[in-house]
Amino acid sequence: IGDSSVCGSQYYTYYFSGASFPCISNIVWSVTDNLIIHEETPTSVTVYRNSTLQQPRPYAGLITATISGTNIQITKGVWVGVPNNNGLSIQIMGAYQLFAGTWTQLKANYVTPTYETNDPMNITFEWQIVNSMIRNYTDTAYKDVKPNNSGQLNIGVRVICECGFGEWKYQPFTVGGNGPLVPVPPRGF
Repeated sequence: IGDSSVCGSQYYTYYFSGASFPCISNIVWSVTDNLIIHEETPTSVTVYRNSTLQQPRPYAGLITATISGTNIQITKGVWVGVPNNNGLSIQIMGAYQLFAGTWTQLKANYVTPTYETNDPMNITFEWQIVNSMIRNYTDTAYKDVKPNNSGQLNIGVRVICECGFGEWKYQPFTVGGNGPLVPVPPRGF
C-alpha cells in the first residue's frame, strides 16, 4: 500500500498490508527506471522519482517485491512526476474542420502506457484558445470553440495531475470561412 503518485523529489514509502510475514526473511525490491530505491526493509521500500532520465519520461512506474526462492511477485503501479505530452492530442468531435462563427466541440485525449496495477489516472486538462469564444464543460477534456476568424488557429492543452502541470502541446487547426459547407448532391442525367 502507498500513494498512487510519486511527485517531485520527495520520498514515498510502500508497505505490505494485512498479515505479518514471519516465514519470509528475504524480499528483493525492484523498480522501473523512472524510480530510485532510497531504502528497503523486508516489508517496505522507500522510493523517489528519478529526475535524471531524458525526456520524455514515462508517466507510469512499477514497484515489485519478489520473495526470494519463489516465483511470487507483488506489484504496485504508481504515477511518476507529471505526464509528458507525447500521448496528448486534440480531437474535433463530429466534424473534420473548424469554421469561423460556428461552435465546434473539441476533446483532449491523453493516452500513455500503464501497468495493470496502476490506479486510474486522476487528471484534468488546461486549455489555451485565442481569438475564439469558448464554452466550458465540467469534464475539462471538452471545450466548445467558436473561432472569430478564418485562417490558422493554434490551440494548446496540457495535463494536470496531483504532481502538477505537464508540458503544453500545441496543435494547429485551419479555420474555414463562415459555417460548414453543405455538399450538393450530384444531378441525375
